[in-house]
Amino acid sequence: MKTTLKLGIVAFFICYASNLNAQLSIEGKIDNWTNGKSILAYADIMTDNIKSWGSIDANGVLNMQLEYDYLETFKKKAAEAQKGAPKGWTMRFKTIGDTFVCGGFDNPLEYNNQDAIVTGVPQLSVMSKDGNTEYGYLFMVSDAPIAKWLYSYGDDNPTTGYYLEWIYVEKPATVSGTCERSTYTGNGEELYDNIKTYNLNLVEGWNIVKYEITEVFNSSTGKVFPKQTTVSVVEFVPEDLKWVVLGDN
Repeated sequence: MKTTLKLGIVAFFICYASNLNAQLSIEGKIDNWTNGKSILAYADIMTDNIKSWGSIDANGVLNMQLEYDYLETFKKKAAEAQKGAPKGWTMRFKTIGDTFVCGGFDNPLEYNNQDAIVTGVPQLSVMSKDGNTEYGYLFMVSDAPIAKWLYSYGDDNPTTGYYLEWIYVEKPATVSGTCERSTYTGNGEELYDNIKTYNLNLVEGWNIVKYEITEVFNSSTGKVFPKQTTVSVVEFVPEDLKWVVLGDN
């Protein structure tokens, strides 16, 4: 998939009260922004409508809002969607155990409050204010190659680095342990060890989850895979964070 880097480094600022739960406004300055007033948009899975999660002004200032009681709003939308659902269909919420899991016959990860409901910031696209032009998808990463790898669903080669996700957790929860799986590269019998180490202490409300690739595996064909990844919660956004928008144009 051909990709074009459309958005560069964003200077990042966060409005704080006392902790992450009060981190309701995220702001950044996009360098050399030329697309005018734009919106951060997402497809609402409850209504299938395109809705706004934030905005970019004509000077490139990005603003993204995190609703304090977001889970309650999410549950209300789910209840409305349930009313119009086919008979016998029930909305199921994603949990900590669903979100952070080690695939296979055994799951070596240890949990506290594994049943806690999880939601969060969805995949966001950057669109013109009138909604007629899409500039690409927004990624919160350490550098552009990580964004390209995410955008290509793993087809592009990653580098060491990280990406962030904002998730909202119903109640405090923890996830710890190491998930190690031998994984085929797609080149005959060639294998590599795919290792993810989890150290998550999640608070009720909003959390910043950092996925950091600390080592990669180079296959004999030149394809690169994440080999060692650590998954943790960070209290503050890293100073070197970049916001990247990728599209097909």
